[in-house]
Amino acid sequence: MAGRAKQLPLELINACSNLFQSHIKAIVEGKNPHVTFPFKGIKLPRGTKEHCPFTDLEEVRNSVTIQFLGTPHGNITAHLFNDGTLKTSTMMHQENNRRREQEAGLLVEENKFPHLNQTPLRTQAYNRKMARIRNARDNSTWSIMKKQLEKATAEEEYNRFLQEQAEQRAKAAKK
Repeated sequence: MAGRAKQLPLELINACSNLFQSHIKAIVEGKNPHVTFPFKGIKLPRGTKEHCPFTDLEEVRNSVTIQFLGTPHGNITAHLFNDGTLKTSTMMHQENNRRREQEAGLLVEENKFPHLNQTPLRTQAYNRKMARIRNARDNSTWSIMKKQLEKATAEEEYNRFLQEQAEQRAKAAKK
């Protein structure tokens, strides 16, 4: 494992929930397999209260924003999730960009067959998926496992819908 910060401010640890305390301690001790780079210190720039990340509206896990100071590539800001995994803001933006590219590609395909009227139907299906994800994000009584299951189910239904639309376009192309 890479070198770690030598000391973590006690007030930082004590302000976090027990779960995040253990994740942060594991990072500092070099025991988190997702942190493979050396750093000199950490900060929690958005405080210690867990939240769903604002960068990715499809994420249902809670996180704290953590900043790794003094890495070989400068300071790195990431979301530390309640399962101990990390996702940098850059990674989240790349994921958002990939989704936008997928959306643009679907729009191009749908426009080839305007008589199928697929774009408004897909938009409705997407909005249903996002409503379920938002509900899961906002439901403070659900466990993270239940939230992730609800998100996975919503995504699976949306992907099935996209597959059905692709089959409709393929059928229309043969005519």
